[in-house]
Amino acid sequence: MKIFLSASIYGKQHLEDSCKKIVELTEKSGNTIVADHILDTTNEQMAQWKKDQDIKFHNFVMNGVKNSDAVFAEISHPSTSVGYLISLAAQAGKPVVCFYNGDKKPHLFNTLEEQNDKFIVIEYKSIEELNKLVPEMIEFIHEGQDTRFNFFVAPKHINYMNWIAKTRRIPRSVFLRRLIEEEMKKKEL
Repeated sequence: MKIFLSASIYGKQHLEDSCKKIVELTEKSGNTIVADHILDTTNEQMAQWKKDQDIKFHNFVMNGVKNSDAVFAEISHPSTSVGYLISLAAQAGKPVVCFYNGDKKPHLFNTLEEQNDKFIVIEYKSIEELNKLVPEMIEFIHEGQDTRFNFFVAPKHINYMNWIAKTRRIPRSVFLRRLIEEEMKKKEL
């Protein structure tokens, strides 16, 4: 699977370690991640670019999103460009996972999460916490490529799953899949 990473180059001094960890864990899981445009580009380089270099970079990131299976975004540092790429990916129906390290999730993302089951925003407090979260989010992305199955549940069940999703910071579908897999293991014994 090919994942495109988006993050603010201007905020890179605050995000670089997180981005490197996301890249490391994604590659360790056997997936491909496109991130050199973030890790190898500096503010100083961008400030010196001429129009043709800006266009070339813009085309690279646009094609990166279009040609990926999913998008990871590190959104701790606000960026209009990152927001645009997130929107592009979401409109294309790609799974989008936004990681942030901060006090408060951006309000707009609450709406996007409610309206798009392939869109998730996940908070992390430390780089070490990414060791657990990135593999879970890769599982979430793989799940998005699986068969969709809809069913009705009582309000108390959805409230519980929403609580699980918030407290354990995993998508509801990942929680349900784990329950099913646990039952399948019991049957194998």
